[in-house]
Amino acid sequence: MNNWETKRARFNHDRLKNQFIQSIIRLIRVLQGRIVDKDFIENFVQNILSRWNELESEALELLNMIEKQPIPVAWFQEAPLDQLTLVDRRWMEALLSDKLLPQLDMNQAIQRTYQLVHDVGEKCQAIIEMFRKMQRYGDTDQNDDGLLHTYNAALLQCVFELYYSCQELSDSFQSLARTDDVISIITNRSNQDAHK
Repeated sequence: MNNWETKRARFNHDRLKNQFIQSIIRLIRVLQGRIVDKDFIENFVQNILSRWNELESEALELLNMIEKQPIPVAWFQEAPLDQLTLVDRRWMEALLSDKLLPQLDMNQAIQRTYQLVHDVGEKCQAIIEMFRKMQRYGDTDQNDDGLLHTYNAALLQCVFELYYSCQELSDSFQSLARTDDVISIITNRSNQDAHK
């Protein structure tokens, strides 16, 4: 696994899925009344932008790295493909460049991922704005449970939208790693040829 793949895996699995998305799931449960933790909502909203800004920077760095990475040449600089002879490397690089890369449509996937990063940022901002509306309403000492319920439902909807956007972002980063499948095919083919 090369440096980009390692960073992508850490970002996508460790930070996005296991930390950020899990805290979103907890917020959903609190808003639904399945977990009682009044402080969690306010803490989440207060910290969401700083947490997202860190993740966004990491995501943008990863996307920038993959855009600059000379594919497929970079694949052959990492194990196990770096063990191939120069002759095998040349024809495999040519094959990938001419046949497989246009099918992978990597640029389109990268641009979609950029858009998803932007969308998640907008969803975070929408949560903050909806929470502020709830706070302003709560500060007026009006006892309209119907309106408060409406704000809570609207906040919950914003959180669900963030959750789904984060899931799409995670899937998109995962799809950028699909090049591992190509490497596996080439490696298996090379190993088969070596045993003949």
